[in-house]
Amino acid sequence: MADIFGVIADATRRDILSFLLERSRTAEAGTSVSLIVQELGVSQPTVSKHLKVLR
Repeated sequence: MADIFGVIADATRRDILSFLLERSRTAEAGTSVSLIVQELGVSQPTVSKHLKVLR
């Protein structure tokens, strides 16, 4: 199991977590990788890599 502090040390992962938290607080249902890509302005492979680490 990865060290939680190592996981959240990356700014992109923190941005993803913040985005997901904000989406969970609204009436929006579900979130796709493409929506995260659009919101954060990073590539799809980058988002997928970070989601894998977060998972």
